[in-house]
Amino acid sequence: MSELAVQVKKASTVAIVLSVLVILLGFAAIIVPEIAGLAVTLLIGWALLVAGIVEIVHAFGSRHGGNFALHLLIGILDVVVGAYLIIHPTAALVTLTLILAVVFVVDGISTLFYGFRLRPQPGSGWLLFDGLVSLVLGILIWSHWPMSSVWFIGTLIGIRLVLEGTGRLFAASAVRSVVA
Repeated sequence: MSELAVQVKKASTVAIVLSVLVILLGFAAIIVPEIAGLAVTLLIGWALLVAGIVEIVHAFGSRHGGNFALHLLIGILDVVVGAYLIIHPTAALVTLTLILAVVFVVDGISTLFYGFRLRPQPGSGWLLFDGLVSLVLGILIWSHWPMSSVWFIGTLIGIRLVLEGTGRLFAASAVRSVVA
């Protein structure tokens, strides 16, 4: 076996192991969605807090550029929202779920309109299906809000991780089979 084939086999083995770990993490998020939802909320909170601090430092570092007030305002907003998410993760999770429900409804409606505009073009049926699914999901989340906050974001993250891990697993397996 050539050196390149050995390296590809090693890399694909690592990719397969990591893919399986991502899949397992996704199933864990689906099984315990409230913990996954809170973890995502805290992660977003910390990311916003750090980004806000960086933005404030940037504002003071470039205050002669003309956008000082805008950078400072954005930085302060990021810090305030990030701190709120960290200090009140449960309330923030409820708020994030409501925001996502609204996004799903608006996205569903706009995708349906776009799908109807493209009728009878090829693929317009998929747009209509996508719009309908988004709209129904948004309405379901909204109609069960705030109780849907406990499971929605964690379940969504879990499904995403399972799908991502599965896709990567198939890709790594395909690469491995080529050199085997």
